[in-house]
Amino acid sequence: MPLPHSPNSSDAVAPVAASEAPPQPAASATPTSAQAPQSQPRKRKGPRQKHVPVRTCVACRIADAKRSYVRLVRTPDGRVEIDPTGRRNGRGAYLCRSRACWNRAADGQHLDRALNVQIDADTRAMLREYARTHFPPDDVKAANVTITITADELDALSAQESPSVSATRSKE
Repeated sequence: MPLPHSPNSSDAVAPVAASEAPPQPAASATPTSAQAPQSQPRKRKGPRQKHVPVRTCVACRIADAKRSYVRLVRTPDGRVEIDPTGRRNGRGAYLCRSRACWNRAADGQHLDRALNVQIDADTRAMLREYARTHFPPDDVKAANVTITITADELDALSAQESPSVSATRSKE
C-alpha cells in the first residue's frame, strides 16, 4: 500500500475543487468601451445667439424687435410720457416709428386700452407733435426709390452739371 503524501512534500499536488476555481471578474452594470459602439465626439457649435426681445405696436399690431419701437409709459401718478430709454417705471406700450401709427394712437383708443388710463387732449397733442418732429411723413418714405441708370445716362447727367443731381460712377 502506498504511503500518503505529507502536506510538506514538494512533489505533492493538491486536487482543486470546483468551488476553489480562480475568481472571474464580475459583470458590471455599465458596458465597457469594448462592448459599446464608439460614439462620435460632440461637435462644437458656434456662439449662442443672443435673445432679442420682441414687442408689438399698439396701433398697427406688427411685432418687431424692442429697439425698433418707442415706449410710452403711464407713470405711477397717471401721466402718459414718452420713454426713450425704455426703462422707466410704470405700465408701458410700444409704437413703431411711423407717423401714421402715432396719429392713429393719438386719435383712437389704442393707447387708452394699452395703458389702462384715459388720455387727455393735451397729451394727445404732445404725441402728435412728437411724431411730427421725430418721424418723416409716410408719403416721403414711399417716395424713397432707387433708380438704375446706364453709364451713358450717368455721363449725360454729369455733363448737365445740375446742382440738384449728384452723380457718381461706381466700378463696373
